[in-house]
Amino acid sequence: MRLHIEPALLEVPLHPLFERAGLVQHIGHLAARVRLAQHILLREPAVRAHHQQFLHERHAAEQPLEEERPGLVGLSCLTDFMPTSVVLIRAAKELGAATVMGGPHPTIAPQATMTSIPELDYALVGEAEKSLPALAASLEAGGLSAPIPGLYYREGGEVRLSAPPEIIEDLDWVPIPDRELLDVNREYLRARAINLHASRGCPFRCRFCQPTLERMFGKKVRFMGPARVAAEIEFYHQKYGFHDFFFHDDTFTINKKWLAGLVEALGRKDLVKGFRYVVNSRVDTFDEERAALLKEMGVYYVLFGLESGSQAVLDSIAKGTTLEEARQSFRICRKFKFRTHAYVLLGAPSETSQSLKATEDFVAELRPNTVPVSYTHLTLPTKRIV
Repeated sequence: MRLHIEPALLEVPLHPLFERAGLVQHIGHLAARVRLAQHILLREPAVRAHHQQFLHERHAAEQPLEEERPGLVGLSCLTDFMPTSVVLIRAAKELGAATVMGGPHPTIAPQATMTSIPELDYALVGEAEKSLPALAASLEAGGLSAPIPGLYYREGGEVRLSAPPEIIEDLDWVPIPDRELLDVNREYLRARAINLHASRGCPFRCRFCQPTLERMFGKKVRFMGPARVAAEIEFYHQKYGFHDFFFHDDTFTINKKWLAGLVEALGRKDLVKGFRYVVNSRVDTFDEERAALLKEMGVYYVLFGLESGSQAVLDSIAKGTTLEEARQSFRICRKFKFRTHAYVLLGAPSETSQSLKATEDFVAELRPNTVPVSYTHLTLPTKRIV
């Protein structure tokens, strides 16, 4: 039986509290990849991408489903998105659509996700720029005829894995996110900066991220080539007139050679003078050489995952950094006149009133320009698994 998949609908579910810039970027990659595939398969693009963060009403979130009656609905889902995701999946199934969910939550718990949502037909774990177009093509052709890496499906009342997930080794293959397919592109263009990702993967073992990041992207850090990153920045500058860009990569400064190559590539395309960049870094992957490269690149704001002012808490969450490394990084930033940002995470299982006071005192000592505070929220079993 063939399933006509025009239009395919990709969604980021409703969440009223947080801006999920990374998910928007990811949805843009997926939409672009599916659209490219459908140019080949269907001769015309048939993809719509919706981001529900700007909506606060259930009926508004479901409206695109009712209006477009898609053949395939895909959601990218974090754990805190699950309640809304279930609503949207059920609404899509009631309208006769095939349903698929990907992203962090299905990746960390694929069997449980499929079992808990009977209306969910498929789950994709890990990177999906190849597997999602393959699924769409299979459904268009009449059913699953060949293994699809990372795809969970139902057969005979059981949830099965089609083939183990695969890592995309060459990130230059991943297309520039097609933001024009996002229904909220106009809202994002009101921002001061465009968000970018230049890498995937993380070798560190922070307990508040792992094993999710490892299962999504692997332990090895993979970078897009400097020329590919420069081309994406040039594209957004020419198309939308942006001069400010925010790299969301957690490990942006981990590879000094790659960073030097990026600075060179941006310079060749005249994307330094008059441009401003914001980057994330760890305090243990930051030194004066890297700071000099960032300064040459046009970086003005460096964001660090400080997390805590207690070494005991840092050790308990396997952060892998020291308070002295943080002090040294902030001293370097002052020397190079960078604005600084310190992410703070409160409420780790080992947190005490003394460690909270130590964090307060440490932030006062470092004097970052901005300090966002997050809170530990245990949504899955807390048994140590990393």
